[in-house]
Amino acid sequence: MVDYILHITSLPAPSFALLPSLLPHLRSLVTSYPITSAEHFLEKLKLMQKNLTRGLSKGPTLTSSKTWPGPSELAFFWVISHVWPTSDMNHIVVSPARLLMGSYLGLCRIRSVKDICSGLFLCSLFLQYEEHSKRFVPEIVPFLINSLLHLGVHKFKSPDSLPGFFSCPDAGSDSIHKTKARGKAMKGLKPQKPDLVAILCEGEGEGEGEPISQSRLDLLVLTIELIGRFADLYKALDAFTELFEPVTIVLEGLAVDWASEDFQVSNI
Repeated sequence: MVDYILHITSLPAPSFALLPSLLPHLRSLVTSYPITSAEHFLEKLKLMQKNLTRGLSKGPTLTSSKTWPGPSELAFFWVISHVWPTSDMNHIVVSPARLLMGSYLGLCRIRSVKDICSGLFLCSLFLQYEEHSKRFVPEIVPFLINSLLHLGVHKFKSPDSLPGFFSCPDAGSDSIHKTKARGKAMKGLKPQKPDLVAILCEGEGEGEGEPISQSRLDLLVLTIELIGRFADLYKALDAFTELFEPVTIVLEGLAVDWASEDFQVSNI
């Protein structure tokens, strides 16, 4: 059944609509055969880790390197969060899955808006994984800052101009300048709920293989929303101020004069 889920959520036409109807049957199998099920899940995670290592070894900034997870891998992480207990401190399946998800966010380089879309999907999944335990995931905040720098128009010109001590190696990359230069193209657009799967699978337009401006705006709004939700999740941390004060500075450095009134009002 796990193999079938990976098959129906694979490119070029993934179908996520079937997943909820399959979950009860998969939960039943996992409950009846926990050891065998765990071994099968771990085999898939090991293969994903192997593919990530291979992609990074070819060059994390090369567009030809397969590093970020695609729809089927993201669906697999989503399934894990619904059939295994994510609140356990240590778990034979969930703990390796969390480490692999963090590896994607921390090691993969942003080369396109599709990469950002994949990373934001992972951040959204982490909200499900850590909803009860509220464990701190160090890779999340730097990734969200990188997403802001790629998607928004801002005053920061290089990594040295960024506040805090977060690693943002792509802050001065060409991909940021390409994306930032299209701020005018988003002028007047109204933010909507992004269809992450559609962006990952299709989303071609506006030249050089980048998703259309509407998708870019929607991802920017999602990034800001996720920052707020993780701030609420981590508000009890002793280092909350040190962690999110640089994020506040980056947010204040965003230029929104190009944005529609709906965007400016919803993100004040």
